[in-house]
Amino acid sequence: MSQVAIRGAIVLTGGITFGSLLKGWLAIEGVKVLGQSAHQLIHIADQLGDQFERLHLFAFYLGGFYIAFELRKELIWLLQFLLWVVHCFSVWLHRCGLFDLQCAGQQRATSSHCESEHCDLTCQLMAVAEGFLLLERSGEWDEVWSTGVVQGSSELLVRTTSGDGDEWIWSLVQCIPASIRIPVGMGAGRTPPAGIAAATVNWICPPENVNVKWAPTQDQINALRQEGQLLGVQLARQGIQSFPITVPGTGMDLVKLDLGAVAPGGALVQQPAVAAGALGPAGVADGGQVRPDPFNMQSLSEAIQELKEMSRSTRSSRSSSSNSSGLLRWRDKAKSRKLDYDEVHAVDAQKFKRKGELLAYATKHPGALSAHFLASIYARLSKGRMTKSSQLREANVVQWASQHSGLTEIRDVREVLTLAEAMDCINRREISRAMDVLAQRILAIQQAKRKGGSWEKAECIDQLEHAGSHQLAGRFRKAVARWQGRNGAPVSGTQFLCMVFTSVEQIFAHSGSVHSFGQYLWNLGASPSKLKRNLEFGVGFRKDHDRGYSLQHVFPLPPMINKGKVEKYVMGDLSAGDHLLVARGCNIVQALLNMLYGGRGGRSTFVTAAQHRVQTRLRSGWESMMVDFKPQDLGEIQEFLKHSQHYAGGGVAIPLGERGGVPASAATVDLQSLFQHDHPQFAQQVMEPSALLLPSRLRPRRVKRGHTWLHKSYPMLVRKNVKTGLHVLKRESQVAKHRGVLCLTGAFAVPKDIDEDRVITDPSVNQLIDPLKLPRPRFAYIPKLRVVMVPKSGKILVSKRDARHYFHSLQVGKKWQKWLCGPPIVLDNGQRRYPASRTAPMGFGPSAGWAQQVTDMATDDSHMPAERRLHPDRFAPSELPIWGSICDDIWALEHAGRNDQPLVGPRWLSDAEEAWKGYGVHPNSKKSVNAEPGHEVQGVHVDPDEHWVGVSMAKRQSLFQATFHILAQHKVLLGDVERLVGKFGYSHACRPVMRSVFDFTYGWLEKQRQSKTRRIQIPDDVWTEIFMAAMLLPYCQFNLSAPFSSRVECTDASMTGLGRAWATMPPDLVQLMAQLSDHNGVYTNLSLPYGIGLTEEHTCPLRRLQLPRDRFHWHKIGAPSRPRYIFLGEADAALWCAEDRLRRPVDDGCRFVHPMDSASCVGAFCKGRSASHLLNVRCQRMCAICTAGGHEVFYPWVPSGDNPADEPSRRFEGEAHQIEGSSSNITSMLHSSQQLASDDLPAIETVMLDPFALKGWAGGEKVFVHLCSGASRDDDLVSWVERLASDQGFHLVGLRVDPLCAWAENVVQDEFHCHDLLNMEHGHALLRLFHSRRVVGVFASPPRSTFSAARHRRLKPGTWGPRPLRSRADVWRPLKNLRPKEVLAVAIGSVLALLCIGLLGEGRMFGAWVGFEHPHDRGRDPFPSVFRSVEMKILKQIFGLSYFRVDQCMFEAFTKKPTGLVLPKACSSVVRCCNHPFKHEQLSGFNPITSEFGTTAAAKCPSGNLWSALGMHTYMVTSVPMLRVSTLWISTWVLILGLAQSVQLGNGHPRVERFLLSALKDVTKAKYQQAIDLLNRELQSTGVDWSGMSEEQQDYFLAEWLIDGYEQGFGRSDYGSLLSALGRMYPRCKYKIAWKVFDVWGSLQPPQQAAAAPPELVTAMMVASFALNRYPLAIIICICYAGLLRVGEALQLKWKDVFVGAGGLTLCLGNTKRGMEQKVVITNTLVIQWFMRFQQITGWDDKEHLVFNMSYASVLRWVKKLASMLQAEGISLTTHSFRRSGASELSRRGVPIADIMLFGRWLSDRSAREYIRKGEVAILRSNQLLGPAVRDVWLRWCKLVPHVWLLQKSLSPMDDPVNLTRVTTDSCGRLQSFLFAAFDVKL
Repeated sequence: MSQVAIRGAIVLTGGITFGSLLKGWLAIEGVKVLGQSAHQLIHIADQLGDQFERLHLFAFYLGGFYIAFELRKELIWLLQFLLWVVHCFSVWLHRCGLFDLQCAGQQRATSSHCESEHCDLTCQLMAVAEGFLLLERSGEWDEVWSTGVVQGSSELLVRTTSGDGDEWIWSLVQCIPASIRIPVGMGAGRTPPAGIAAATVNWICPPENVNVKWAPTQDQINALRQEGQLLGVQLARQGIQSFPITVPGTGMDLVKLDLGAVAPGGALVQQPAVAAGALGPAGVADGGQVRPDPFNMQSLSEAIQELKEMSRSTRSSRSSSSNSSGLLRWRDKAKSRKLDYDEVHAVDAQKFKRKGELLAYATKHPGALSAHFLASIYARLSKGRMTKSSQLREANVVQWASQHSGLTEIRDVREVLTLAEAMDCINRREISRAMDVLAQRILAIQQAKRKGGSWEKAECIDQLEHAGSHQLAGRFRKAVARWQGRNGAPVSGTQFLCMVFTSVEQIFAHSGSVHSFGQYLWNLGASPSKLKRNLEFGVGFRKDHDRGYSLQHVFPLPPMINKGKVEKYVMGDLSAGDHLLVARGCNIVQALLNMLYGGRGGRSTFVTAAQHRVQTRLRSGWESMMVDFKPQDLGEIQEFLKHSQHYAGGGVAIPLGERGGVPASAATVDLQSLFQHDHPQFAQQVMEPSALLLPSRLRPRRVKRGHTWLHKSYPMLVRKNVKTGLHVLKRESQVAKHRGVLCLTGAFAVPKDIDEDRVITDPSVNQLIDPLKLPRPRFAYIPKLRVVMVPKSGKILVSKRDARHYFHSLQVGKKWQKWLCGPPIVLDNGQRRYPASRTAPMGFGPSAGWAQQVTDMATDDSHMPAERRLHPDRFAPSELPIWGSICDDIWALEHAGRNDQPLVGPRWLSDAEEAWKGYGVHPNSKKSVNAEPGHEVQGVHVDPDEHWVGVSMAKRQSLFQATFHILAQHKVLLGDVERLVGKFGYSHACRPVMRSVFDFTYGWLEKQRQSKTRRIQIPDDVWTEIFMAAMLLPYCQFNLSAPFSSRVECTDASMTGLGRAWATMPPDLVQLMAQLSDHNGVYTNLSLPYGIGLTEEHTCPLRRLQLPRDRFHWHKIGAPSRPRYIFLGEADAALWCAEDRLRRPVDDGCRFVHPMDSASCVGAFCKGRSASHLLNVRCQRMCAICTAGGHEVFYPWVPSGDNPADEPSRRFEGEAHQIEGSSSNITSMLHSSQQLASDDLPAIETVMLDPFALKGWAGGEKVFVHLCSGASRDDDLVSWVERLASDQGFHLVGLRVDPLCAWAENVVQDEFHCHDLLNMEHGHALLRLFHSRRVVGVFASPPRSTFSAARHRRLKPGTWGPRPLRSRADVWRPLKNLRPKEVLAVAIGSVLALLCIGLLGEGRMFGAWVGFEHPHDRGRDPFPSVFRSVEMKILKQIFGLSYFRVDQCMFEAFTKKPTGLVLPKACSSVVRCCNHPFKHEQLSGFNPITSEFGTTAAAKCPSGNLWSALGMHTYMVTSVPMLRVSTLWISTWVLILGLAQSVQLGNGHPRVERFLLSALKDVTKAKYQQAIDLLNRELQSTGVDWSGMSEEQQDYFLAEWLIDGYEQGFGRSDYGSLLSALGRMYPRCKYKIAWKVFDVWGSLQPPQQAAAAPPELVTAMMVASFALNRYPLAIIICICYAGLLRVGEALQLKWKDVFVGAGGLTLCLGNTKRGMEQKVVITNTLVIQWFMRFQQITGWDDKEHLVFNMSYASVLRWVKKLASMLQAEGISLTTHSFRRSGASELSRRGVPIADIMLFGRWLSDRSAREYIRKGEVAILRSNQLLGPAVRDVWLRWCKLVPHVWLLQKSLSPMDDPVNLTRVTTDSCGRLQSFLFAAFDVKL
């Protein structure tokens, strides 16, 4: 006891004793002293004693408090001890109960119900899954800390230490209760449970102290719990199947969970059997172990016992001899022997808790750790378990390090690759090579760390080869051999493709593939099963709460779909048929696109509309590729590899001999005289070598001799050339020398054709030519044709001209001959002579420039239009025809749309050919082409029908076969690979985005060239890139008919965010911007200060256009981002925009303009690739997007100040501290704002949508309209209004409406198409524009020639002029006795004037300023005037307008010209009358002196000053509000429209036709127009005149045409639409025979109609909907059945459309199939009660809210599910079945057919009768088909009708209604039984 306790006890005892003694003493002494009676004394003593007793009790309490304060720590400890005892007791009781349950579960494992009992045990274990657990492993137990079960799975997430105890690891463990125990106790006192020996448990020890058992504190437990929750969420999102899972009881070590990469020992991890099972037996890797099914307890226990016995035998043998000869070691020289499982995994069984133990083990067993490491790599690389020791040599450490090391830092990867390369060299017994690699790496590190050094310089001395394996070529070769062993050598193109696809699938498509492409391809192979189920049963599509939700991504692409069904096959199956060939090829391409796109590689469970469009494009590409595909033999492939892709005369060199081409005559073109006049510098170069050669002091010291390869017949060729004048023989002294050495020309040949070879020279003088003076040829660049627009119809024709022996014709000066001497020959007399060329030979530096200049002069002399030339330094023309030239070739392209269209190509080229002949050039007539389809131009094919441009399909097929021939070789020639890549490069010129595929290839080729290795092995990375380029060959083309998207979108980025801005522009303007955005020849490099080479003025050379930023309205959005570098942010923003295009159907297959302000990104995206790997990854993603969508994008560069996307990208600069992330997770950040990027709802700026959206405008501009404006002029009214608006900062667009307007000067208006008021469509467009309230002013100037007062003046004698056409009394009608032309002129003038009056009124109604201008009213006969008409008076009266007169002479006009104006009253200041003292000249009649009409000037529009004065009033007068007009004005406007339509050219019938068709909806009109176009094409092809046939002949013609369509298998709907359209247009024509044929066609091929259901089934579906808590669905079925509504009409109902009254339930349908408003009245009492109850429950405060919040797809899925639930699958019900069933039931009850048609809103009596009659028959057949038992079930459901709202009330507390996926057959059966029993439903 402590001193404090002793002191407390003394105080307590002393207090009690003192109080007692004091009480006794006072009692005795009081008796003695006071002498009072005993009774009184005792009473006093008792009172005093009580007082002192309270005092000593107080002292006792005070002492006790003091004692408790001093003993506070001991008391707290005692309390803790008591609580701990209670806790341990409760835990002991709980664990004992759990152990009893586990024992009971093991005893029940042998019973027949083992599976369900195992599930019970698993659930019980999961209930206590958090805490310490023991996992069995080969007789031992490993302790782990479990954080719980991963969400959505049954696997446990555990925390423990690694096998050597050096680090903490996370691991996934499968929940198998038989192999999992729970330790007893907590903290460091944990002990194993009963039945487990303590020596067999491996407790968790912290790595910092391996001698102490780990006892976590509460804070540590909380931290572990939080970390485990985060990991669980990440695992659930990424899919737990993609991570290794440890299976307890199988002898497996705990595998480290690595979310970034898999450790080398990943081969020990057994993958889930579900993924392998999807592929069948072929999916199990060789040597892999199949995991036993954990739910089969019997097999599980047997496997556990077997592994236990194996573990015991292994442990006993290991303990008996640690240095056993069975231990696997790596040795330099050792014999191969067989291995068992224990030898390979002997190191796994060791537990290295301390570093010294590992060192001791390595010293004792040298080579064991290396052998274990190599064995794990061998297994990880999908080779299975080692079976013999010699397989250690096959492990490729470099491949593992490059793909599975898990490192991301460049330097770390480099170091690991160096060590891996050294290990591989040692493993291959290349010790010297390993020493070189290590030594040079040490020197490289020293170089990098030295002053002035860098890692780039260090890599120059590094000996590290390409970090990739070389296994794919061998595996592909073996796969091809397997296919050929089964099927033989391919004899057709389909067999060759089948062989390639099968072989690729075999080497890539498996779950353990180490290649990224293999994983993507495997996911496509594993997805079809679930996707097929979803497509068949509708499961997996959008749920009800996702209505209106669109997916935010298109990638990854799902498996191939064809006609709504999944193309299902087993990847790698050798027996797969050819019918699946396209699907297999497209799936491989989809896997490639998914890999290029990156991001998620998961499996798709459904197909979106965007993905369906992508698959359609991919399928079309491969179908085109397979046409006429023929396999080639080895000789043909080798010959193809020897030739260049684009030029028939190029390729590998061959010896030069007598086969060399010899011209009939040479040196026929005197270049000096030809260039002397126009190009004197060229003339001087031709004659004087000094004009081109370098000065002597600048020439190189030594000149390398040109390549020479001569045939023995070379002297014979020289002699032939001397005879023709091509060569002259020179002595050695006449040959030029450089520093005493002969300067000779090399010579060789290349194949040309079967007759001769092409001679190529390699003059050494080229090394002495000044490159600055060398003439550079400028050839036509074919990719510039991407901006050309060609109509989709018609053909593209090609014309070509070629010159024969062109270079042999170009004569050079004599001084050049000594520099152009070739290899010598020996004459007969033994003398050596050197052949000197008299012409500019091919291969001579300036030859190409001189030759191109001669061709350019020929085209100029032949007057070929320069604006139609395709030239690299000029903008490409916007349309055909186009011509171009390249040295000796001239070609032309033109479009033939009509047969009578003249062709200009042959004429152009014939003139150029004549100019050639005048110069002395000899054309090659054999190669001349005159307007023929299907020819090549400069090596590319121009398809005449589909209008695509690219390398021809035949060449692509040859390139495809040559590629896989190269890829199947063990070692190939470096030159073959270079030529192969070069051919791909030329193919990619027509599709620049494809260039990004080659990421590692170019660098690898450069290293191989430097090493000068002739035969090489292709690394796997390069192999994969070449393979990708081959698979994408079908899409290496561009389409000249692809439309230009009117959406121009800019992107920008900052260090805090990304921005987008888009506007709508006319396609013509977009095409012009695309023409200006061609950036060929611009050098970009990220290492430059500005990322690009600037011009001499230090400006960006990419700037070719100025973005019309202020002309359009821009929609802007932004998203937060933190890019690593700014150029990566720019690329990410561009990808965000590009991916969004895939989701818009209107942008599919279009061409786009995408302005950016990043020079590096513009250069990279224009070229298609980048040398920067980080940027090239973005280019690859852009390649995937553009290939999938068929997009062709142009990237103009704009300054940041002009980029409208700059502002939204900087919105997040103030929130930079709140933004986390990097470019690695940019996709997730962008998807968060994806919904904000829609066209209709920008995120940050609220944009009000205009009801009228011009295609050529952005949608927010204000418009000023000038009707009948005349031709566009600089000082007209529109120009003045726009100018004044711009001065005041108001964005206004002027619109001139007149056929004379020069549309080319105002490209913005070209898409509006409103220049003709006599066109009905243009008039409707103007009306929609007025109704949009965007028109601020309207001015009209209708033609005045027929109203002119000059027609009514008397002419002077001898003069003549126009006569009067109108009268003042009837101003709108012509006078009598006029010629037809004059009558037509009067009619057109009247219509235009009336239309102008009507449009002015329409504009004034919607708040626009209006004005009308016409000649002044003279106020007397006979002068007619518009201003005295009734229509003009109504206009002025309703809108408060006034009439004013002005004389234009007051506005600087040279005539008086009185003009009348109708304007608002506030515009009176414009009135100016003539006050000139002189008389103005009269302009009337014909002037014989000047031979001109004086009335011509008077008919012109007013002067600019008058327009300026009128324009000022647009801003002086405020806009008036919208007015309420009377029916008089509306009727007047209708009258004007009717008059406008009546005056049309023709016989009057078009007016009737248009009137009859005017009541149709736009969709119906489009369908009718399509059908009529189909008939017109048939009439044109047969040459039949429709109007020339009688009605009977037309009827028979249609009947025969219908029969032809039936026999050819065409669709019936188009023909029906045509007959309906003809019936609308010509009601008197019945076409009875055609309709009869159409009916017979329908009986032979009946259309599929919606099934009809019996009323009992419909009622049962309603009740079942209530039972599933889907009462809105029940109400939908009810009103559709009772009111004959379509489901779409019901879903569009709003509460404002519903009226419940005494007369019944009235539903107003605003959007019906016929496009008219209709109403439905339901009088059934039960239906009304149900709807009123539904109205009370739902609430209808918001009248604009929809009545039913369900989607059409959701209703359809529930209808299918309810039909299945009620055993009515055989009826095939749809949503339309309720309408048809209701009509059939009404007919069955005897309701007249006329009443049913009225109630159901049918228009056609014929179709309604057939529709209802077939419905009745269908109901009878359905009752007979399903039988009485099923009908009895329906009737029992019907008996629940009185209780439906009781069900709804009982189910209303549920938060969510029943999900569709939870409605199964079993659950429906249980629900049905429960309801029938609960409500006692019996029949």
